[in-house]
Amino acid sequence: MFNKSLSALAMTTLWIFFFAVCVGLGYPTLNRYDPGVRNPDASEYSKMVRSEEGVAPHFRHRVLIPYLARPIFRAASGRVGSWNPAYFALLLVNSWFVSGTAFLLFMVVSRNMGTPTIALLSSTIYLLNFAVPNLLLAGLVDSGEAFFLMALVGILSAEWFFLLPVAAVLGSLAKETFLPFALVFAATWMVMNRQQRPLGKPVMWLVATGLAGIASLSAVLTRTNGYLLFPWTYAGMLKSNLASPATAAAALKDLNFWYVLAWLLPLGLCQLKHLPREWVMASFITALVAMGFTAYHNSARDAGPAVARPIFSIAGPLLSVSVALLIVDLAERWSALDKKRTIG
Repeated sequence: MFNKSLSALAMTTLWIFFFAVCVGLGYPTLNRYDPGVRNPDASEYSKMVRSEEGVAPHFRHRVLIPYLARPIFRAASGRVGSWNPAYFALLLVNSWFVSGTAFLLFMVVSRNMGTPTIALLSSTIYLLNFAVPNLLLAGLVDSGEAFFLMALVGILSAEWFFLLPVAAVLGSLAKETFLPFALVFAATWMVMNRQQRPLGKPVMWLVATGLAGIASLSAVLTRTNGYLLFPWTYAGMLKSNLASPATAAAALKDLNFWYVLAWLLPLGLCQLKHLPREWVMASFITALVAMGFTAYHNSARDAGPAVARPIFSIAGPLLSVSVALLIVDLAERWSALDKKRTIG
């Protein structure tokens, strides 16, 4: 009993530590720059937190994070000095989700793929990425999508399939792209893992997940738009007139894309063979889907920033673990070489 209590205390302390780190990383949004000036999307979410009118239609249904931030905003108004209370509220909620992602990554790696040291290093590398302070903690809502995508990894690795519909409902309320990403991710994982577990029961839960996500997304789209609206109808409304297959290629040339993946992608590829193949393939296929969505919805000019966030949300945790394995491997080799030199 004592050991269980100590373990729970240690896990709680770790999550609090990650949360404090996230608040520090996101602090510039409070006193260094206005997120809404750098990214107009942040202004829309700020309006939602303040319950203002005039929010653009394609933001209104992303309710999870702005609505969670509303009570914090009301409590903070007039009490946080020069800080914008709406961005303060968004920072706290986003920090909760980002720290939760780092914590789930730690739990998955420590239980299934390595030592607590590798797990902690993986979470640290994740939090050190450009995307965390500049995208996930910058007044946006992608932290929710990233959290539930990481939750999928934990659910699928533990085979707690009954939690998939719950993740679909909540993740869809964070961002509508979560639903197709989750279905592709989970389906790929199950197919790759079919030799260890027959597909019968997992497929049943996958269907339930799709139905739960569609119901959740349809309900929030209908409520926020004022008329019956289904996800596939909404997706048809989003197609950009400037979109083309070349848009995806344009994203790969954009600096905003490489700010996020410049070192994470090449270093992360080195140790992927040591990670579960179902996680690797699920991340790869889902990242391709994200590229397709970018080409469908965005112009070439906006493709880089638009695709960097979902790809990091999908593949960032996996690549962070791979980089951690690479660092540990290099450190062990260096240590062995140093011992040889000492003995010699």
